[in-house]
Amino acid sequence: MWWSYSLKEVEKDFEELQSELTELEKERERYKKEGEIPEGDLFLYTTEEFVQKTEISFKSQKKLLDKMTNKFKTILEYFGEETSNMSTDEFFGNFSNFLTSFQVCLEQLV
Repeated sequence: MWWSYSLKEVEKDFEELQSELTELEKERERYKKEGEIPEGDLFLYTTEEFVQKTEISFKSQKKLLDKMTNKFKTILEYFGEETSNMSTDEFFGNFSNFLTSFQVCLEQLV
């Protein structure tokens, strides 16, 4: 089964996750400024490790997302398509249709 997840959706989801991480960091800063932290409250402790690991992961994922976006643009240019207008779904859908039609033609010739 073919499953689709467009590049625009990936970029949107990435931006939403980045925004949520930024909000968590702001919440941590507000919490620190409040002053006295109640005994047994582990919010800052547990979120510190999470934020550190997540920031590292996000930087790595951002590099991969940028690389994927650039490679997709290169593919579009190679096939003579507009890089600003075509979605991944549309491009790979067209490519799949072409391959299917080509296979049908080959079978008819044989």
